[in-house]
Amino acid sequence: MSDHRSRSSQRLTPLTLALLVVVLLVGSTGGAIAGALITGEQIKDGTVTGKDIKDGSLTAVDTADEPTVWQARASSFLRLDSGTYAPVVSRTVTTRAGYLTITGTIYTEDSVPPPIALTNYRLVVDGRTASTDVDRYLNYSAAGAGANGAATLVVPVKAGKHTISLQARELNGESFAYFREFTIVYTPTGSVTGPALVPAG
Repeated sequence: MSDHRSRSSQRLTPLTLALLVVVLLVGSTGGAIAGALITGEQIKDGTVTGKDIKDGSLTAVDTADEPTVWQARASSFLRLDSGTYAPVVSRTVTTRAGYLTITGTIYTEDSVPPPIALTNYRLVVDGRTASTDVDRYLNYSAAGAGANGAATLVVPVKAGKHTISLQARELNGESFAYFREFTIVYTPTGSVTGPALVPAG
């Protein structure tokens, strides 16, 4: 009799068996169910931060199409006395196909004595510049005065290396470039709304 009771107590009741099956199913498929329920479209922009992403879980492929920013700058004394354009600051970057938005600034000073200088400047990307950049020049109020200039250029680019430069030339007398810089922003998509690009002669 005691042997019969111990055997019946070891049998699984239908309720116990059903609970065991549920526990096994949930335990083995819980991650798959969560993965199938949450997609990128369901995540609101800005809700996932760097703290939410495990270190080392993103590769270069995951971030290849994100905007990228580079800078180039110089503040050394540079004499401008030639009628030929020359780079005053430059940089080479490697990108995927997309768009580069380049914004450059330059500060120069006229030499003393007169004549008052006439300084041109332009942005050049892979040997191309905006058709209107030939008209960009710095006006000096007097001999020895300083002048600031700025320019922006949006260029579609293919995948590969691209050389960007801020160039200047002096057409009347002599001037000196002091501070010059540009910022490059790569984006995978965009549009060109400015002037046409022409070879930088």
